[in-house]
Amino acid sequence: MLGLPATTCAVQARIGSAKGMWIAAHGERDRDIEEDWIEVYPSQRKWACNWADEDHRILEVKGWATPLKPATVNTQFLTILDDRSTDKQHVRDAIRLRLAEELDQDLEYMKSAVKDPGLLRKWLHELSSRRSREVPFLAGLPDSNVDLLSFLVDGGFDPMRQKYLSGLVFDLQKEKCEKTGRDLKIKIPRSTNAYMTVDFLSVLEPDEVHICFSTPFGSDGHYDLDGLDVLVARNPAHLPSDIQKVKAVFKPELRRFKDVIMFPLKGDVPLAQKLSGGDYDGDRAWICWDPDIVSSFRNTTVKPEDMLPPKDALSSFFDWNTKTAGDLISTNAEGICLDNLIEEGLSFGLKRGLLGICTKFKDDFCHRRNCIEDKPAILLSWLLGELADEAKKGAIFTEAHWARFKTEIIREAGDSPDPACENAMLRSGEKQGHITDYLRSEAESAVKNTLTELNRFMFKDRAASDEAIYSYDPDITNYWNQLENCFATHADDPTSQPAWVSALRQGLTKDLEACADEWRRLMSQETDYRSKILQVYERWRDIQPRITGVDAQLEHFVSALLQPGFLAPEISHWKLLKASLTFKLYHHMLPKFLWRIAGRQLQFIKALGCPRCPRNCRVCCPGLNGESTECGRLPVPVMPHVYETLRPDKKYIGKLIEGREGVSWDYEDDDD
Repeated sequence: MLGLPATTCAVQARIGSAKGMWIAAHGERDRDIEEDWIEVYPSQRKWACNWADEDHRILEVKGWATPLKPATVNTQFLTILDDRSTDKQHVRDAIRLRLAEELDQDLEYMKSAVKDPGLLRKWLHELSSRRSREVPFLAGLPDSNVDLLSFLVDGGFDPMRQKYLSGLVFDLQKEKCEKTGRDLKIKIPRSTNAYMTVDFLSVLEPDEVHICFSTPFGSDGHYDLDGLDVLVARNPAHLPSDIQKVKAVFKPELRRFKDVIMFPLKGDVPLAQKLSGGDYDGDRAWICWDPDIVSSFRNTTVKPEDMLPPKDALSSFFDWNTKTAGDLISTNAEGICLDNLIEEGLSFGLKRGLLGICTKFKDDFCHRRNCIEDKPAILLSWLLGELADEAKKGAIFTEAHWARFKTEIIREAGDSPDPACENAMLRSGEKQGHITDYLRSEAESAVKNTLTELNRFMFKDRAASDEAIYSYDPDITNYWNQLENCFATHADDPTSQPAWVSALRQGLTKDLEACADEWRRLMSQETDYRSKILQVYERWRDIQPRITGVDAQLEHFVSALLQPGFLAPEISHWKLLKASLTFKLYHHMLPKFLWRIAGRQLQFIKALGCPRCPRNCRVCCPGLNGESTECGRLPVPVMPHVYETLRPDKKYIGKLIEGREGVSWDYEDDDD
């Protein structure tokens, strides 16, 4: 039913009263049964279920093991990696190099994408964060720059030729580079995220893991990580022990389990629990085998008693709601117990959560002191762990509790870490300061170099070549020019129009000048940007043709010419003429005004005027007898609710690039 080529080795799902991860059977079992079966463990069951209801026997699949991709490292991981490293500067330099490589790869990818509409569409799809079914518009163009650029590219505009689109591409790439340097979510090629499963065969020893890939991973082409030291972690990560260094081994008994990481069943403390209290109910592990990062990492010893804070350390800072449904039923009349149950649940569920506030405080506190392993830092980390599960435990933690915690635990500690942390920070040969400060400083320089190269590629180099970019577009202006040419009194003189055409142009030009003046006036004011745009947009839409001063018969003809006809009002003949003249007058002076106000019509005109297929092939221009035709690339209307469902086909795009440029292209489908 999932449409997979083969049965996956692991699924995250629910069935009846149970939820968690299920893995395929290891082999022959002592069972005289021919049907498929699912084994449910007691720890997976949330309530008593007799399985009599057919709906309880439906496996509701939430996720499954898929081919793995490189992962990123976040600031929490960076802090722990830096703290647990015996050679901090080596690790910092390695991560700085990965950041620079990521920026360079992103730039090269964008350079390729901007030359091909299909690949550009894929690049934009990867940048998009919108999840709605519709494409929201602001005046005449989509609201977001990603949707805006996609919309104009779909109409036939070329960002390598049209100046306005080139600027949008530059801004999007600049925003992406700056976000990478600001957020420090740095891609590590030798890392991935995978579902955590457990070795039920008990062939893995403590601190051993097994991971196999269904396809060759990365430039190294690994099918497994046998013999490598790897780091494993889980989000969120606050304690020094939340990243563990283990040995990856290959076990033939586990070879069919691909694209998941198998943790050992042996050991005093489950490996998943060491990773910020994780479990095997669908958690994903971050796995890293980059030798520059792994080699100097040293584990923090984790004992069973270290996994939970002492009762007296945090319990006094919480209140607890221990009521059960049974308590409410026993203490209330039969008619109101359900109402009380709902009220109690809503009151508890709607209280303000402080997890985000406390997490931000903890990150700033540890950053300021450059220490994550003294007592106040550990207590803060434990507090965050308790807050993450407060709904399950019935914990109540209010702003009053938080204020008392800061008074008794944090203020007493002050801004100076304990001596152990200070000694670790002062190791000889290491640069001072927090790792994120170091990386952001290095990222600022790397981003600046990348943007300089991007500016050179997009504008400077091409200004002196045959592929210079322009603000002008003849396909757009020709729409108005054709009207004047059609009614010219002398075929060899396009300016010889009848009086009504001249009056139409003069009146429209005057109205457009007033509209542009209002844009200039409003944009100089410090008021809401969106409302200013909409005000100008409504004025532009309300501009009507001036056709007075002609005889009744001609006036009737001109009125009919300017009616919407079968077209939607926004792309009526008059709206398109108005947009074409707007472009002709303001493409150089007020590009933002022009595109934001008339973009919808300009996109339609461009699609109508798009040049003939350069390949003149039978695929897109087939004739009735199989011969190629002169039909050109005709625009294909798409309804808005269908438009959002369209996604770039990476395999097809790769094949087109291979055929056009004679190069090999990695077009394996890596979409979610």
